[in-house]
Amino acid sequence: MNLDFSLILVLATLLTGILWLIDALMFAPRRRAALARAEQESGASLPEEQQARLLRQPGWADTSRSMFPVLLVVLLLRSFLFEPFQIPSGSMLPTLKIGDFILVNKFHYGLRLPVLNTKIVSNNTPEHGDVIVFRYPEDTSINYIKRVVGVPGDVITYEGKTLYINGEPQTLTLVAQLPPDRPERLLLEVTETAVMKGPDAAMRALGDLNGEGVRSSIDDFGTGYSSLGYLRNLPVSEVKIDRTFVMEMQHNKDDRVIVQTIIDMGHNLGLQVVAEGVEEAYGLTALNDMGCDYAQGYYIARPMFGKNLIEWLAHAPYPVVAPENILVC
Repeated sequence: MNLDFSLILVLATLLTGILWLIDALMFAPRRRAALARAEQESGASLPEEQQARLLRQPGWADTSRSMFPVLLVVLLLRSFLFEPFQIPSGSMLPTLKIGDFILVNKFHYGLRLPVLNTKIVSNNTPEHGDVIVFRYPEDTSINYIKRVVGVPGDVITYEGKTLYINGEPQTLTLVAQLPPDRPERLLLEVTETAVMKGPDAAMRALGDLNGEGVRSSIDDFGTGYSSLGYLRNLPVSEVKIDRTFVMEMQHNKDDRVIVQTIIDMGHNLGLQVVAEGVEEAYGLTALNDMGCDYAQGYYIARPMFGKNLIEWLAHAPYPVVAPENILVC
């Protein structure tokens, strides 16, 4: 069942706002009147504790008063400024992966009322190359995230595996161009699970890449139940130990044994070994003692843009891959 979060947010904001207003206009005056009568009957001001008891809001009113401003701010920000969306498919690979979150500008193409989706303020129009979020016309509960290839008035045809826009063929542009003189600078990561879904096809594809000099890495190793026979025959140059084993090494003896075993096995097969999920000093120290070749994780550095990466490499507090072997896309 798909939940319409915008509708839920609007209803929650309206409900808490109405309840707060009812209390402010109807019940709060009654509580103040009750306090005034009590003080008049006693002939003096009541103690603060007794005043607080007479003026105390009921639970529903106090909750509404607390929640309404928060919900209203979230509703306004989410409806008219920015809204988070989750990538639903692999159509935007390699720049956006399935499950990634992006923050979408809600006002660039004009302002729309939440739930009704009625445009109330017009602004810019989509242009070629824009990445946009839109609702599938046949099922508006589904969000699509796509890059604009055509705008109203364009004539789009697809012939002979080539896309034409207004009669002009559109060439494919790789995100990372493969340097013909140094193809080894490009490293392809493929998950162990993906390899085991089609081991024969994976063997052929990785073999073709290896023949061109491109290196390959088995990502999330330890989660795909691959056989050692396939790993021995796969034309890969490294394995990456899944983060679930690395993160619990300090508290789980079995995970530490598994990590050490994968490192030894990889080295015996002539592979480099990378450990994912290093988020504390213990993990980095332990991996170094185990003889792991490389490590990655938030303890070392968080994801960053290419220009920031170059600057970080120049002052990195740890030994890093040689900068000349890194492609920044």
